[in-house]
Amino acid sequence: GNAELIGNRYTGKVSHFSFWNCDDPYTLVTLTGSFLWEGLNPLAFLEVEITLLSTGEVGNGYLNNEGMLTAAVPINEPMTLSLLDGCGNEFYSMPIGPFAANTDIGMTGISADDVTIVPFSSIIGQLTDCDDLPLQNGYLKVEFDNHTGYLNPDVNGVVESILAVCQTNTTIEVEAVDLNNLTYSAPQIFTVDDMIDIGTIQACEAAFEEYVLYVLDGQPYQIVDYMSMHDSLGVELFLGAEGNGNNISIHSPGSGLGTHAVDWLSVNSLHSGQSSAPDVTITITAYPAAIGETWEGSFEGEFLDQQSTSHTLSGSFKIIREF
Repeated sequence: GNAELIGNRYTGKVSHFSFWNCDDPYTLVTLTGSFLWEGLNPLAFLEVEITLLSTGEVGNGYLNNEGMLTAAVPINEPMTLSLLDGCGNEFYSMPIGPFAANTDIGMTGISADDVTIVPFSSIIGQLTDCDDLPLQNGYLKVEFDNHTGYLNPDVNGVVESILAVCQTNTTIEVEAVDLNNLTYSAPQIFTVDDMIDIGTIQACEAAFEEYVLYVLDGQPYQIVDYMSMHDSLGVELFLGAEGNGNNISIHSPGSGLGTHAVDWLSVNSLHSGQSSAPDVTITITAYPAAIGETWEGSFEGEFLDQQSTSHTLSGSFKIIREF
C-alpha cells in the first residue's frame, strides 16, 4: 500500500482496514466482525494482524472505537487473526478462514481466562458543549503509545471504554471535540492507572481553523483532525483527511481556481472503481499563494465503488497550506 501525508504524519493504517488492496495478486473478500472484553466493553483501537498460513504474509490495521473489524482479505486462504496489546505484543489469536465469499464472523468475546496478561486500562468521563449541555455529536480524542483513538459519547455525553495502553507509558492526552459547532477543548494529560477518570471536559476552548465536511449517501461526516491538500507542480490536486474512524482522499488532474474533474477518490471504506472515473468534480474557490493561507472549496457528484455500487458524495473544505 502507500501512505499519504495527512497533517504532520504519514497515514498508512486506517480504521476501515485496507489489509490487502487491488494492487495485490489476490482475489479479495470482505471480512467483518467485532470483539468484546468480558462480554461488555468493545476492544477499541486494538491493532490486529492477519497472517496468511500459505505464505506467512501479514496484513495489519486497527479495530474502530466500537471494536469492529472490516478487512479485505484473500479468498480461500486459511489465516490467523492476532490481537496486539499497546506494546505491540500478541495477547490473543484465533484461526480464521478460508472464506469463499464476504463473511461476518460475528462477535468474539474475550475474557481474562483467554489471555496471559490483561493489557487494559478503563477510561470514563463526560463531554459538554459551550452551553454545558451533554455533547452528543462529537468525540473524545485520546492519544497514547503514538496512536490516536476516538471515543464517541452516549446521549448523556458520557464516554466509557477500555484502552490497551502499553505498560511503559505513564500518561495519555485527551481532547474533546464538538462536531456541531466545530470547537474543541484544550488538551489535558492524565496518568495511566487501572481506572482513568477524566471528569467533565467542555469542548469550548477554540474553533477549528480547518476542516473537511462531507455527506456520503445522505449521511453527514466531519473531519477536523488530520488533513492535507497540495498540488504537484501546479498540474494536479490531492486532498486527504482522516479522523474519528472516517477518511477521504480525492485526486484531480486539474489545478488552480475553478472546477476540475476528479479521476480517483476514496471515502471511508469505499474506493472508486478502476473501470470508470468517478462523476465527481472539485471546485477551488480560494487558492493559497503562501504557506499558512487556506485552500477552500467544495466537491460533489456520484461514483461507483469497487463492487460497482453507486454512491452520492458532496462536501466542502478549508485546509491550511503547510508546504
